Amino acid sequence: MFLVASMNLIFHSLTIRKPESTSNHCHSRGTHFSRLYPQADPLAIDLLQRMLVFDPTKRISVTEALQHPYMSGLYDPRCNPPAQVPINLDIDENLAEPMIREMMWHEMLHYHPEAAFVNA
Repeated sequence: MFLVASMNLIFHSLTIRKPESTSNHCHSRGTHFSRLYPQADPLAIDLLQRMLVFDPTKRISVTEALQHPYMSGLYDPRCNPPAQVPINLDIDENLAEPMIREMMWHEMLHYHPEAAFVNA
């Protein structure tokens, strides 16, 4: 029940509220991941820091992330090379807000069918 209420609040804030200025969010240095996860591999911390950058122009690319030393045992570019051309996924660009809400609701119900009966 708590999960459903939380999801409703998240969906509401994502689809209804106007975006706030990011200037309010960029002043905190935060807590270094190595303090949060002292047992973590330093390479994992480095990759995580590069992936979780607020500004997308400064964030590590997928290709760069796959080539990061932490991923060396998991990714072989010979077996799964990067796409040679950009992939166009504009299938959702023209959807109206009610349709997006409906799709998100059905996706949530796929994983949490009990949510359908909460407010019934």
